[in-house]
Amino acid sequence: MPSRKRNRRPFPWALLLWGLAIGNLLLGWQFSSATRLRRVVVDGALPAEQSTLREILQSVSGKPWSRINSANIESLAQFLPGVDSARFEGNALGRARLTLRRRLPQAIAEVPGGVLSDLGRVDAGSTVGAGLRVYHEPLPSLGLAGGVPYRALTEIFRRAAQEGWPLRSVEFEPSGSLCLNMKDGRIVLGTLRDLDRKLDTIQRRREAFPNELRGFAELNVMAPEDPTLRPKIGTAR
Repeated sequence: MPSRKRNRRPFPWALLLWGLAIGNLLLGWQFSSATRLRRVVVDGALPAEQSTLREILQSVSGKPWSRINSANIESLAQFLPGVDSARFEGNALGRARLTLRRRLPQAIAEVPGGVLSDLGRVDAGSTVGAGLRVYHEPLPSLGLAGGVPYRALTEIFRRAAQEGWPLRSVEFEPSGSLCLNMKDGRIVLGTLRDLDRKLDTIQRRREAFPNELRGFAELNVMAPEDPTLRPKIGTAR
């Protein structure tokens, strides 16, 4: 019985050539000068951060978008104080956008020249969100040596937020003594000397005696190794 010859299908050279041509065009487009990054819009940056961001973005300026590591730009931007996350997006038309999402401060203090937050310095013109605890401005008559202790206040705000203290306000008494007004009582720090030890003492006592201040008017940690309690009027110690 004669064998049947199989009809061989012709190789799709036309399809292959079209595929290679399209792939070549796409590859050429990605690496061509037309896709080089020319313009970046930055959202959410503070004026003081402009120079740092300019240096970060300068490293990718003029590069084809396909050769830009977006994750690296986002990581560098997130090193800025107060930045919670960053997103760097672009396209093959040479345009990109860097969006900064900021951490919201949990507390602010009104001080000369602006307000201070637990995340650092915030300009007076900044928008203050609802629900922030506002602290009192130090009395101008105190004549504090070196001016307002921004770093010390920032550390107090940071510890209060970190430990969950019910801190309502921070005040400087006419004598210069620093006091923390808690929801359940008052804590006297005195001077800023040994501030870390004093804050550690407050935290240890709140862990050991969480309701301690409810029956007393004041906790004094001016001597952090020997804190004292002052009872409320009419309350037995």
